[in-house]
Amino acid sequence: MTLYAHWRATQYTIHFSPNGGVGSFPDFVGSIGDTVNLPTSAAFTRQYFTLLGFDALANAVVPTFTGSSFVLTADIIEALFTPYQTPDRTEATLYAIWSENEAYTVSYNGNGNTGGIAPVDTAGNASPGSNAYYINSLVVCLDKGTLVKAGYTFQGWALTKAAADAGTVAIKPGEDFIIVGDVEFFAVWKKNPPTPTKPAMPKTGDVSAVAQWLSVLGISASALVAYAVTSKRRKDEGLQ
Repeated sequence: MTLYAHWRATQYTIHFSPNGGVGSFPDFVGSIGDTVNLPTSAAFTRQYFTLLGFDALANAVVPTFTGSSFVLTADIIEALFTPYQTPDRTEATLYAIWSENEAYTVSYNGNGNTGGIAPVDTAGNASPGSNAYYINSLVVCLDKGTLVKAGYTFQGWALTKAAADAGTVAIKPGEDFIIVGDVEFFAVWKKNPPTPTKPAMPKTGDVSAVAQWLSVLGISASALVAYAVTSKRRKDEGLQ
């Protein structure tokens, strides 16, 4: 009788960790030559971060495995299961590697203000102390703060100095926008209309100021002459 050896391919298990993110994904269980499907950004998410790929080291900067899948080769088995994992070296964990999204700042320019201080936006949702917002965040436009400009009234904010000087308002305080880059707002000022002044009242008995009196009373000199001529004619005709 001859007995023949019966071989079975070693089964490997790979777990997937969101590594600071959230989500779940089924373990891979298979053998050499099988395709390992990787979690996508739909399966693992992390607010304000982008999924780069997966690695056996949780603190890796550049992930070893990217894309949607890879084939389990002998080299990968040697690299993935031998150095790190369980005593039988058939289990491993791949960790999601994340990249922090870009962040941008919002600043305000008084654009010729004669007093006060431009507002400072400290509501950013990026790294503490950065006063920055992650890309695609919703930002609420601030008011003018304590800014003043003598003889002018604040109208809102423009995206460029040229637009502000032309009186073009892009956004007003309290309105919001989606940030996709650094933003500097310029105050838009509108010149106040001149304040009307009343002429000084002439002194009583000042004959030289008759014209000024007539101006104050709203009577033109020609109207006064016409009235005097008409009155004289009526008197001569015995009508007065």
